[in-house]
Amino acid sequence: MSAYSYDLRLSNVQSVEITLRHGSRVFGTGKDLLFKEKGIAASGVDALLTEYINVDTVSRDIAFSSAKRNRILPVEISEVQSIFCIKQALLCVAQESDLEIVKRRSSDVFCKHCEAYEVQHIVGDGTVFLTSSGTVAYRDLDVGEILRVDVDCLLAMTDNVMYDYQVVGGDGRSVACVATIQGPGRLWLQSTSYQDPHN
Repeated sequence: MSAYSYDLRLSNVQSVEITLRHGSRVFGTGKDLLFKEKGIAASGVDALLTEYINVDTVSRDIAFSSAKRNRILPVEISEVQSIFCIKQALLCVAQESDLEIVKRRSSDVFCKHCEAYEVQHIVGDGTVFLTSSGTVAYRDLDVGEILRVDVDCLLAMTDNVMYDYQVVGGDGRSVACVATIQGPGRLWLQSTSYQDPHN
């Protein structure tokens, strides 16, 4: 039996409600917490994530929703082995069994100029819930295939891709970071930028 179950609630802004069995955990961003039932204890993991664990003897519910983005995409970690999630895209992670979440600075993956793009490297069993705006798509890259992506539209990627980056703009113009990503591996993309004023 799984340690948790979840239900995506569909509306103009989606939410995800997760039922935790006794001893089960979910890691989430505190600012996106919608509610938690009595019996779920919380403790900080880092500046971004809070660990929520069901210490009750019966199943309890917890829910998350992103006020700024209207779509939630569940990704099973076991299907991709491990995943890099952009900080802005990570809503919560439900744990199945062993799970490791490692914080990495933006300079580890992208450019120092794009300091907001801190990532979480998630390894183990469970479900990652990504938040996005616009249309969500994934792209599987073959060995050696190259794709250039506006970092603002990148949600997540598997950790077997190779990457580099380039700063575009400057000298009074807006500055953007473009990632050059080489397969094999999978990318999750959104059609609406994090910097879109309507987002």
